[in-house]
Amino acid sequence: MVGVGAFDYVTKPIDFDMLLPQLRRAIEHRKLAKSAVLDALHDAPPASPPKSAMIGHSPVMQDVYKRIGQVASSEATVLVRGESGTGKELVVNAIHHNSTRARGPLIKVNCASIPETLLESELFGHEKGAFTNAMYRRVGRFEEAHQGTLFLDEIGELAPALQAKLLRAVQERTIERLGSSVPIRVDLRLITATARNLEEAVNEGRFREDLYYRLNVVTITLPALRERRQDIPSLVDFFLHRSGRPVSMTPAALQKLCAHNWPGNVRELENTVERARVLAPAGIIDAAEIQLAQRVDSTPIHWADAVPIEGGWKKCVAALERSMVERAMTLAGANKSKAAEILGIHRRFQKLKEFGMMAEGEKAD
Repeated sequence: MVGVGAFDYVTKPIDFDMLLPQLRRAIEHRKLAKSAVLDALHDAPPASPPKSAMIGHSPVMQDVYKRIGQVASSEATVLVRGESGTGKELVVNAIHHNSTRARGPLIKVNCASIPETLLESELFGHEKGAFTNAMYRRVGRFEEAHQGTLFLDEIGELAPALQAKLLRAVQERTIERLGSSVPIRVDLRLITATARNLEEAVNEGRFREDLYYRLNVVTITLPALRERRQDIPSLVDFFLHRSGRPVSMTPAALQKLCAHNWPGNVRELENTVERARVLAPAGIIDAAEIQLAQRVDSTPIHWADAVPIEGGWKKCVAALERSMVERAMTLAGANKSKAAEILGIHRRFQKLKEFGMMAEGEKAD
């Protein structure tokens, strides 16, 4: 077992070839611990930092803070946009707690985490007997948010049928519980968020255009972390001092963090720092303790990029031509004229003969 303050451990039987490098590394960490350079990140740590906060002084974040200040005191519906992990929920918290509804409830619903069959009841509530197993009346989230703020996250995942009901609720500020036709007035401020491209969803018919305009009154767009790298040191400092255990980070480790692209944004950075903090020997995080997650690139490659080039130009082109001719013949039902038409070539084109699709001297169909 590793004791408190232990740097590393050795297993028995002792491998002396591995022991010497471990000792050297332990001595180097000891020197770094005494170095004043480690204090550069932590000159004035907060005594008791909050568990979550919006961190950053980059120009793009200054624009976000300004927009929050402009909309917080209003009753305008707000759409918060940004990639996953950028901190959209923190924007919602800031708007609510700085609004005139701060004394009211802040009700949050993740539309992507609740099955479509249950989401309508979750939002609007239901009466006893409205459906199977509805043994009692339930108050929905719209009613719970009365005189407060309702936050609908992942709004782009909402099913078309629910989009129509949400539109009515947004327009008229009235809802009806499932199993009832009695309208209920609700007084609330609506904030939604999405990582989806809603404009694309509207064009493809997956999201109602009228609902899009109702929700998109004021937009706050959060930048990806790669677009505000100058905020990474401040974020790292915040994450390190959020726990009770004092932890330091070397400049090399910080440089490694700043150089990463962070596809998972602030959430990924937070997890990476937490992992390094837990694994750091003697409370010192060096570059070796920074374990960056490997992410599979889901961007589809162009078909041409998958063609091997090791065989040379002529071999690769010949293989591509043969594949195209064979596929065209299949589509044409072995009719050579139709195959030539599909390929946009003359029906007596030499390639048909070259690949055995037309015998020498044979007439085209």
